[in-house]
Amino acid sequence: MSFVFPELQHGPWKLNEYELGSLATIIGCGSMFGTTIWGGLADAYGRRNVFMITVIFVVIFGIASSFATSFYWLAGLRFWVSFGYGGNIAVDFTLYSEFLPTYGRGNMLFLLTGFWPLGQIFASLLAWAVIPSYGWQVFVAACTIPTMITACARPFIPESPRWLLVQGRHEEATQVCREIAECNGKSFAEVGLDEGCEVYLDNETVGLETGTQAPHQGGCLSPWGVGRFFGPALWRTTLGCLILVAALSYSGYGILTLMPRFLEMKGVSQPNMYRSMVLNSTAELPGVFLATWLATSVGRVLPLQASMFLTGLSLFGFSFASSRVHIAACTMFASCFLESAWALYHVYVPEVYPTDCRAFAVGLLSSMGSVVSIAGPLATAWLMSARDSVFSVIMVFASVAMLAGVSSVFLIHVEPKDRDLVDFTSKQGKTCNKSMD
Repeated sequence: MSFVFPELQHGPWKLNEYELGSLATIIGCGSMFGTTIWGGLADAYGRRNVFMITVIFVVIFGIASSFATSFYWLAGLRFWVSFGYGGNIAVDFTLYSEFLPTYGRGNMLFLLTGFWPLGQIFASLLAWAVIPSYGWQVFVAACTIPTMITACARPFIPESPRWLLVQGRHEEATQVCREIAECNGKSFAEVGLDEGCEVYLDNETVGLETGTQAPHQGGCLSPWGVGRFFGPALWRTTLGCLILVAALSYSGYGILTLMPRFLEMKGVSQPNMYRSMVLNSTAELPGVFLATWLATSVGRVLPLQASMFLTGLSLFGFSFASSRVHIAACTMFASCFLESAWALYHVYVPEVYPTDCRAFAVGLLSSMGSVVSIAGPLATAWLMSARDSVFSVIMVFASVAMLAGVSSVFLIHVEPKDRDLVDFTSKQGKTCNKSMD
């Protein structure tokens, strides 16, 4: 949508700042509802079904939005695109993390985050090639092609054995693990799953909260389910993650969605703007590599805090930049550190919350970020309308990012590096036959 906004402003529709801000707000609303609802459903009814349904939402409404004939039709259809996309965010990292062993889990999760900048590069190149010649509608339709391919592949992905075990469905979990072994050319005996053996969770006695009570059966969507995230043991982590995701969402709105318009306001011509966006997207790849190296050698927490602060510092430099070289350097650094922070955040949250509420935790936190996505565009529209200079607007984005980095130092304290995934919020034990790990 970052490439569509300038077309909507300068094209036949002639949308003003507030209309563009309203469009971004509606998209944020869809994401907010999607992450919360789909995340809760994934914890209650399984990862796999939600995993497949959400991508179908994105494909159907993504194609439909390319045929929108008015602002209202576009806003309504993009709401449902973001509703499905919110489910992607809540479920994808959750499902993937639950298939991975403790050793090497970080590297594999960061490998997944590397596909985000690849998608950014693809979108930038596609916009450069399509929009000037064919218009934004063709571009929006073409952006659904990778999602269509994904929709065809997802039915082959099995349900999470870890989620099945949390639900007490040991036979189904064992069968999934046997199928995985068979796909990898292993016999059941080689992986300890011959006849008479079942998988079980060997780390379920390691809880985030103290106590011996069994997990509450009301589900994550119950009042208790939401309230436990703000209990004595979890409130610091939850509050810290809320501040981080809010700042990441707001900073991302400036660095990704508004960047073409910022570049235009700084006097960068349209061909150079597309070139700059391709470079910015390419700069995200080093951000993922940097996050991977630091997270596996130092840990998740300190690099996450530093990346957030450095994102703000890069935007601070961008607000003062005037030459094309300095503008390009600052925007590339901002994209690099923003992607590094997002990668670390996406890996951190599924690792720090337990299986019985992991998808809902990811969805709940993401929905809080979407709240910022609702208010942020309107506040930014007011700033851009009230101020003659882009300087003050960019400084707001820079300040938010740096303040989030500083505040997270006092709140984010649980280091999940080399730690087993936790399965239940409270301590309890069961006796089964074969360990998942």
